[in-house]
Amino acid sequence: MKFDGEDFVASQPAKFRPMLSSLLSSQAFHQFIDERIDHINSSGTPPSDMFEDAVNKWREIGTRTPAKV
Repeated sequence: MKFDGEDFVASQPAKFRPMLSSLLSSQAFHQFIDERIDHINSSGTPPSDMFEDAVNKWREIGTRTPAKV
């Protein structure tokens, strides 16, 4: 697995792109991504942590159908 920062930024809503582009230049962000990729490549699964919990929660919210009024 490999992380493509440009593709990641391009796939996000336009209002978030400037902040995400700045984030990509952060050493801490690169370390975070590298550690996650190493874990996925070695175990085949993402780490089980607060970040993945939040991602899964947002993924669930995004797949819900809006309530009909």
